[in-house]
Amino acid sequence: MPKAKIYALTVLFVVGLAISTLPASGMSAGTIKRKLMAGAYALTITPPTVNGLPVYPDGSPVFLAGFGDPGSRPSTGVHDDIYARSLVLNDGEKTIVFVALDLIGYFIDQVEWVRTEVENEFGIEGDNVIVASTHTHAGPDTLGLWNWPMGVNWPYMYYIRTRIVECIDNALQNMQTARIKFASTSVPGLMKNSRDQLPKYAVTYPELEVMKVEDIRGGTIAVMINFAGHPEVTWGINQLISSDYVGYLRDYVEEELGGVAIFFNGALGGMVTPDVDGVFDGIETPGYEDQHTFGMAEEIGSRLASATIKALEDAKISSKIEINVEKEIITIPLENPAFYGGILYGILERPDPWYEFPPGGVDMGIMRTEVNVVQIGEAQMITMPGEVLPSIGHRLKRSMTGRYNFQIGLGNDELGYIIPEEEWDWTGNWTMETGEWDGKYEESMSVGPTTAIAMENTLTKMLSKVVAEGEGSVVVEDPEYSGPATLYIAGVISLKVVGWVPLYPWSMYPPPRPEEWKAPWVQWDIILHAILIVSGRRIECYLGYNGKLGYILIKISEGQVRASGPAVSFTGTVV
Repeated sequence: MPKAKIYALTVLFVVGLAISTLPASGMSAGTIKRKLMAGAYALTITPPTVNGLPVYPDGSPVFLAGFGDPGSRPSTGVHDDIYARSLVLNDGEKTIVFVALDLIGYFIDQVEWVRTEVENEFGIEGDNVIVASTHTHAGPDTLGLWNWPMGVNWPYMYYIRTRIVECIDNALQNMQTARIKFASTSVPGLMKNSRDQLPKYAVTYPELEVMKVEDIRGGTIAVMINFAGHPEVTWGINQLISSDYVGYLRDYVEEELGGVAIFFNGALGGMVTPDVDGVFDGIETPGYEDQHTFGMAEEIGSRLASATIKALEDAKISSKIEINVEKEIITIPLENPAFYGGILYGILERPDPWYEFPPGGVDMGIMRTEVNVVQIGEAQMITMPGEVLPSIGHRLKRSMTGRYNFQIGLGNDELGYIIPEEEWDWTGNWTMETGEWDGKYEESMSVGPTTAIAMENTLTKMLSKVVAEGEGSVVVEDPEYSGPATLYIAGVISLKVVGWVPLYPWSMYPPPRPEEWKAPWVQWDIILHAILIVSGRRIECYLGYNGKLGYILIKISEGQVRASGPAVSFTGTVV
């Protein structure tokens, strides 16, 4: 093992507590209490039909997205309408607009068009508009990969734009005094991970987050539901337009609670797909056949609806309503030859600045996208610009500081699968002449392995800045990593004595067996959750504080706890 090296790191971090007596926005105790206003609306975006067959506005046939080769799934009818659904919230100072679309995906250049229209027509700041797709695999192709000829149908894309703006307009006209409630639960077993059978990676994200918006009499204005799972119950054999299980979920919630139900998907990548064998244990069950039927879609939707309704039974009215929206643009290299070819031939439309051709034909150019961090009272929300694998979702949740934490997948963009570096299939290879990939499917539908690193690091940094800021320096002694590094504080784990942790220097490597530990035991007075980013790699760690030793950087590795010595010179404040 190489000799341990010492690295000086720059620290930008935040320390905040849920028990703080001040609102998360930093308002003083004397600030006048704000009043929440809310409005919601749902508007169909189903293509028209001619003799029962769906057609685009220019009369050309509709091809369904999500399965098969281009042109292989012409739509033969409409099973249920697909929608644009909007929720508008205003806390007296800031307005935020949420839009959910029953589509496979919606690129950021289209989102920007909507934002411009909303800003021009309604005076709402464009950056405060969040647009995400439910990712139904039974809707029209809005990405350009399944139509024939390939590419999007621009008359339909224009129709969607105008319907979104009309939907927001109607929500604004319905604005009224409101209050909010939040709830959270877990619904395991409805989804399975069909990408990996290794327990380490074959995970799902079963968390269900709910926000209910009510009028002052308790009537429902809207119910926002956040859950991770591909809406693809009916599979590629289905040729009818549908919102899949999402539609049944919304219908049941609206029937029971009223208002407008709005669904946002989550960390559904990797491949988090419905468990349709009827056992609902989240795995393939021998002897049970998969049921790719609308009946199964209804069963899954109704189970999620029941969990949503039950979670809200004990929900309390939130006293915090302040809204805050943060946005960061991230730049990533395009590393997918098939996507590059699609851009070159005009199949994938991604205008400047969201795609920049490589100068002199070097590499495949760069993509730009965005991520967001939203605070609504007790809730924190992040947007992720694609189909994030659930392992990333779980890591990001540990960095989130809300009492309720929403993760909006396919938020404001659709970059395909966002795969962590450690799960990337490095055995796969592209055949440049044909554009074929011989590895796992998800990699063929991903911008590249750098996407996850850039997104996760950016969101981690943003989440560390939500409550308050401090500055300091840290010295890390670690034989495993080298290169430039940054440390971010993601939140407070505890402000009370949390137990005893063995302390010994990282230079003692490999670490001694527990019975051989001779270093003193240290009792921590405070534990802070931290993220250490070294050479683009993300390491979960903690900062422990002891009155005699000061702040100590702790790294969790292979079940052992290792600490450096006094590690942090802290100049910020612990709220």
